[in-house]
Amino acid sequence: MKQKPILSDSAQIALKEIRKDNTFYPSQYVGEAGTETPQYGYSDLLGRSCDANTLEWLCRNDSSYIVRACAYRQLRRKSAARAVAMFHDSMADTYVLWCQSGCTRYCNSFAETLQSINSYDHDSYPLPPKAQNEIDSLLFFSHQQADLLQQPYTLSSLQPQPYYYPILRKAMLQGNYAPVAAIAKYKKTADLPLIQAALKAYKADDFDASINCLTAVTLWPDPSFEWFVRNMCQRLTNGEEYFPATEELIEALLAYPKPWSYKVLEALMAGKHENTDKQQNIIKLKESYERKPRPYFKALYNKYASRIELQPATTDDVMVSKQKISLKTTY
Repeated sequence: MKQKPILSDSAQIALKEIRKDNTFYPSQYVGEAGTETPQYGYSDLLGRSCDANTLEWLCRNDSSYIVRACAYRQLRRKSAARAVAMFHDSMADTYVLWCQSGCTRYCNSFAETLQSINSYDHDSYPLPPKAQNEIDSLLFFSHQQADLLQQPYTLSSLQPQPYYYPILRKAMLQGNYAPVAAIAKYKKTADLPLIQAALKAYKADDFDASINCLTAVTLWPDPSFEWFVRNMCQRLTNGEEYFPATEELIEALLAYPKPWSYKVLEALMAGKHENTDKQQNIIKLKESYERKPRPYFKALYNKYASRIELQPATTDDVMVSKQKISLKTTY
């Protein structure tokens, strides 16, 4: 679309409000209280009010880069192919935006801002596998590869394509363990020593590494990694004020259906560990079990999670991950 599109009244209202902001919010909630930003709602209104042609025009041409970012977020949901093309064409765009996620305000280039949208919306609004792989490949084989190989969260979402493997393995051989979850997806016996090395190098105060390593053993629950999950469970009983990787630990425990893991899970669901959140633990069990049922843990699921319904939350409800949800028990 070369000409400026004709906008509906609702689209004009959304654009007017978005243009008032001088900050882009990749996440839906910000601040210590987890307040929902008006921008997020107006971005959704923009998406409901515009077709893919209009969103692409706004993303490429609007005078406000905040509008462009919001339009890209909505374009991903309407046309994956156009979103990939837009991302490709913007990879060299160095225009700087102010952004805020949670309590942190920072500067990003427009290209980095689009990638942050891809990351935040990766699970809640997933692209088709082909489109996601195209975006991953654009990043992986760009000038950003060296930085990307240090980013465990981004690497762990990569699909296990054969052309990533030699680069990931080389990084691991050089002592960079950020790709440990990505390399685990290939389930190659030759990589067992590399994954073991990453697990042994783990330090208790490294939050990113704890999530990355637990994700790796969940993706490939080889018996030789069981010791690591047991060690992580020990941290629950060591009197730490807060155990930050409980959700990942629950996933890992479900991957090892044995009496010891059942016992730990039951203690978590019963709220016996004060350094974790009982309600969030039950939610995680429900989500994980229903996504991939494990018969060994069915009785535990039935006891704690089967009668729980997840519903959109009110502003006073608990925030879990990037979405607000509330618990409703049915009998």
